[in-house]
Amino acid sequence: MKTNCNHLALLSNNLSKNKMLTKSILSAAILLALSPSVYADDKTAKCDSGGSCSPILRNVNGVEKSLAPPLDSSGNTKSTTDNTVTVEGAPTTGINDVFGAFHKAQAVNNNTVTISGGTITEDVYGGKSKEDIAVENSVTIGNGKVGGIAYGGYSEGKDVSKNSVTINSGDIKEGNAGFSIDGNAIGNMLTINGGSINGGSFIGGYSDYGSAIGNTVSINGGTVEPNVVGGFSGSGNATSNTVTISGGAVNKAVIGGFSAYGNATGNTVTIKSNGGNPTFGTNAILYGGFDGDPSTQNNVKTGNTLNLHTTGLTAKNIKNFENLRFYVQSDTQADETFLTLTDTADTDITGSKVGVGVEGNAKPLNVGDKVVLLQTTNGDLTTDTGNLTNTITGMQGIAVTYEFAIEKPDDQTLIAKATKAPARSGRI
Repeated sequence: MKTNCNHLALLSNNLSKNKMLTKSILSAAILLALSPSVYADDKTAKCDSGGSCSPILRNVNGVEKSLAPPLDSSGNTKSTTDNTVTVEGAPTTGINDVFGAFHKAQAVNNNTVTISGGTITEDVYGGKSKEDIAVENSVTIGNGKVGGIAYGGYSEGKDVSKNSVTINSGDIKEGNAGFSIDGNAIGNMLTINGGSINGGSFIGGYSDYGSAIGNTVSINGGTVEPNVVGGFSGSGNATSNTVTISGGAVNKAVIGGFSAYGNATGNTVTIKSNGGNPTFGTNAILYGGFDGDPSTQNNVKTGNTLNLHTTGLTAKNIKNFENLRFYVQSDTQADETFLTLTDTADTDITGSKVGVGVEGNAKPLNVGDKVVLLQTTNGDLTTDTGNLTNTITGMQGIAVTYEFAIEKPDDQTLIAKATKAPARSGRI
């Protein structure tokens, strides 16, 4: 009986302890559920128009006074996907860097940063990873000032792909939609609709040791002071990158693909009019491909294409295009000039394929009418000798009812003359 009593006492004591333990667990669970650190949204950060920031600014990636979603004990953002960061204004002490997400080892994907006011003294990152990929991160700037670089996605060790930077207004030093040191830059998108880019560079996709493939830059408005580059590679290849300009002002070089030590091929530069022609500065040269070290004699011409969809353009020169394509518009008049080149050096299009066509079903020209394709004002224009051929292979959306002959009437002019045209209303 004594033994049984002892067992009963022990059981009673254990039950009492279990009840106390259960109460402790419940209390902890309640406290945890009510804890602000858990209820706080780990996926957001914001500085409002009055300069009040939540979370407070702190050291992120070694940069003080930075804005990012909540950090873990290792200094990474707790969440690395689907974060939203907004800056409407900045405190008087300023904001150095802004991060949609940051992690030293993990991927950062699908994070968004929106700047609509205030001053960022240094850089903005849609997502930044030191060792993993950065995919589909975005930065949108609607106003304000960025004193450094606006990066869509940034990775030191792996690929950056499908990241974007869109600039609608504001003052930004540099833009780079996708930046990688060791990985590739693939399919990143950089767009400016307004505002100004005032220094450094403006690049769709950048890689130091990988390749830049299929990146795009679109300029629809605003002012771009630095060089514009669709895709840049330090030691790899720059291929299938695109720059499209339909408005705004571009004051320096436009480069489809740039490789310091590799090939820059299959890149495209397209110029259109969106209610008014874009303008180019006196030093603006249009390049299909650019070789950072000409002594390497890498391929910077094959497959590179210049598409002109408007007349009345002026630039300094054009270089390294295999395909030169001129699209006559419905409002193009006879004798109009597509592109005037002002360089004192010669323009050499030897080996380039020239194509001319009327876009759509318009009937702007008659047989015998001509348009000027290229006009140099200082240097000479060098072309292949003999008959020049109108090569329309690869030109999309042109009328088959028109045919053109390419002619070079003098050392500075290249023209296209209509040799076949549909009947126009009111004309015989």
